[in-house]
Amino acid sequence: MTQNTPLSRRALLGGIAGTTIAGLSGCTSGNNDNGSDPSAAGFETITVEGTELVVELVEDHPLEQLSIIEPNGEQFVAQGIPAGVTRQTFSLGSSYRPGEYEIIGLTSDEDVYSSTSIEIEPDVAVTDLRLGLNYPEEMYETFSDRGAEREVLIQVENTGTGPEVLQRLTFSGNVPRPTSEDQEESGILDTESDLTLDADEVILPPDEEQTIFSNSMPFGPGADGTVCAATTSGESFKIELEPTVRENAISRSYELTHGGTEESNCEVEVGE
Repeated sequence: MTQNTPLSRRALLGGIAGTTIAGLSGCTSGNNDNGSDPSAAGFETITVEGTELVVELVEDHPLEQLSIIEPNGEQFVAQGIPAGVTRQTFSLGSSYRPGEYEIIGLTSDEDVYSSTSIEIEPDVAVTDLRLGLNYPEEMYETFSDRGAEREVLIQVENTGTGPEVLQRLTFSGNVPRPTSEDQEESGILDTESDLTLDADEVILPPDEEQTIFSNSMPFGPGADGTVCAATTSGESFKIELEPTVRENAISRSYELTHGGTEESNCEVEVGE
């Protein structure tokens, strides 16, 4: 698609509706004569690294400013490009709006030279859960031996195109110690601390898998000193991770079963 008349930045951001802005994706101002993809004139690559949107520009590009448009049509940020610079980064933060973002390149006259777009949206799921009671050797090193047996290892995977930020982990149902409704801490171990503290948040970049650890002792023994006596074999419990980008909690349920012939040697297993 080719624009015969350049659009001014003022007109673009001041008077054009969101549907028109979306229609700019893949357009140029007619200055692209090098035979490259007209949907990316001046652009090399657009990627997400961690919590940053990274825009790589071609050498000798004519762009002097980039404008990023949110999925709802509002301007996310505008940033000037110093002479000779071919890489610009934009922080998405921990509560960005997921969806399609337009990246618009403007020239010195504040005319739209070209634009392109990228989908930025996380897709996070819990892929595995293990009890520290059964896998003490896989628990984080800051836990004591007794503490590790009371916690849980959880693997989460983000197969989306944008980062997610996890701010709370809760347990409900058939566990010895369900999460209290008034718990203020995240319930997620801070693996960057030498102490057994709760993390403020956990950042999960796109296309990555990560292991997190509970820090609220959900499998601490009951009043009589055993997990088996505090739970019911064959019933399920649910974990929920509270994100800051997507609206709904990330949850998964597991069935808890008891093994062994006597309460004194009762074994606890989890399954789907």
